Amino acid sequence: MRVSILGAGASGIFSALEIKRNTAIETTVFDLNPAPGRKLAVTGSGRGNLTNMNQDESAYRSSTVENVFRTFPLLDPLELRKRLFDLGIPTDQTADGWVYPLSYSAANAAATLRAQLSASGIRSAANTRITRVIVEHDGKFTLQSDQGETFAGFDALVIATGSESYPQLGGDASILSSLRALGIRVTEFQPALTGLILKKKQKRLSGVRLDVKASLRADGQLLGEEAGNLIFTDFGVNGPAAMNLSHLVHRPLSQQKPTILTIDFLTDSAVETAQRYFRSRAFRRIPYAAIWRAFLPDKLCAFFLDRWGAAADQPVDSVSDERFKTHLRSLAAFDLPIVGTKSFADAQVSAGGVDLNEVNPATMESKKIPGLYFAGEVLDCIGKCGGYNLHWAFSTGVIAGRAVVNSAAGG
Repeated sequence: MRVSILGAGASGIFSALEIKRNTAIETTVFDLNPAPGRKLAVTGSGRGNLTNMNQDESAYRSSTVENVFRTFPLLDPLELRKRLFDLGIPTDQTADGWVYPLSYSAANAAATLRAQLSASGIRSAANTRITRVIVEHDGKFTLQSDQGETFAGFDALVIATGSESYPQLGGDASILSSLRALGIRVTEFQPALTGLILKKKQKRLSGVRLDVKASLRADGQLLGEEAGNLIFTDFGVNGPAAMNLSHLVHRPLSQQKPTILTIDFLTDSAVETAQRYFRSRAFRRIPYAAIWRAFLPDKLCAFFLDRWGAAADQPVDSVSDERFKTHLRSLAAFDLPIVGTKSFADAQVSAGGVDLNEVNPATMESKKIPGLYFAGEVLDCIGKCGGYNLHWAFSTGVIAGRAVVNSAAGG
């Protein structure tokens, strides 16, 4: 049996290694990059956020399947960590469940996986961009590159080409047109897990970073909510609270619907504490700004004091109850009109790709074309920040590889 894998990222590598557990299967990995794992080598800001111990329904989103987590049999994170350990990548986890290589080096993890690929006898066709897939009359697959090369006679094909994110590292969407020609439903990629561009830049707040609750609305309709870290930048906002919502803005903006990110800067306990301070006699003569500096960074505190027309040294007892309540409301609902997202070059992943209804979740095999499998980011699924996208890539790579092996064994 001869198998080809398109793409040598996380999903392609894990698919290849799973297939080579059956040494009789001749496996060739095609990749447009000079070496496998190029994007993997920089993931997690170079530290390599490989997975997350907190797996649930909220972690994965798709425009075509409502509950990805319940539909696809993803690896248990402990099983994935054992697989990584057995490959030479011991892991560590943070208090919030984010999992990294023990070296905290994504480049080291990628180098180890490259070594495993080489040692396993898997054939590599680097610097090769496959742009066309042909299904022959006998069911075998023929591949054509953008340089006019032809590779024929493959019994199974795993497409793990990734998406359009990070084009500087090989992100590419050229395979989608060939999949459409085969009758596979796909949607164009859009930047996801990236920063949001504001209509009115808040340059006074650039560099401010804090935990918030964020909600996204278009024409008043709630699209999504997130809690997490938010960073104000020169272009807009970044950080997980914004990035996890970024895939939702493309459709309403394309329909010219007003799209608003609303920020709540105060936790429930902060609101209660602020109210207690405001009503306390011990605080009546101190500067009003002192109440808000207890919860907000200096830049943000100064910004809102200016918006409220309050002097920094104004005493608490000069502020009426009604004004105080207005200030609380403004901190709980700070509206930021959105006009776009950062480009693919700044997007950790892409939304869109192969419709998840096109594949059998148990095998990742196409429902239309026997022997054709999909894995990783080429599929219409994105995970939240925190290692979920690599967990999806590793898991679907293993599922597809295992299915190829079972097919070869007549299973």
